[in-house]
Amino acid sequence: LLENLHRVALNPLEEAAAYAQMIDDFGLTQVQLSKSVSKSRPQIANTLRLLNLPASVQKHVASGVLSAGHARALLALPTSEEMESLAKRIIAEGLSVRSTEEIVSIRVDNSDESSKRNRVQRNNKWAHSPIRKQLENIFSTKVAIKGTENHGRIEIVFSSPEEMQRIFDILVNKKD
Repeated sequence: LLENLHRVALNPLEEAAAYAQMIDDFGLTQVQLSKSVSKSRPQIANTLRLLNLPASVQKHVASGVLSAGHARALLALPTSEEMESLAKRIIAEGLSVRSTEEIVSIRVDNSDESSKRNRVQRNNKWAHSPIRKQLENIFSTKVAIKGTENHGRIEIVFSSPEEMQRIFDILVNKKD
């Protein structure tokens, strides 16, 4: 197997499968394997990660339609469906690995931000409060109440100096 790795030009998935087989058959660690095939441990780890791709994406890598670089970028996406969808786009548009990495980065950042926002709203008892809705009606704009039962803050959204002045006038008049 070791000789075949050096002798035959394997596609990245065949190489990953061979590494996995050597690890299983001989009980090697990635470090030991890296020394025996003269590759760095991160190279071994990244190659093995290709085995985590959905089958349809693996086929594209095996056939050479997608590079190992494209495939590694796809692995950062949270779902198989997203990986498959972006793989199709890469093929259709001929995207570079760098472009693929940028798209993945944006999607992952948006996904992280969205889940963080949802988590914050679930923990915020004021997010769907009738008080918030009343304030939105009074100010005719979006209002957010953030905090706990005992303390927090109210955010009133405005989009121009005139709107800020209108909100200020309402606050001052309500105070009197």
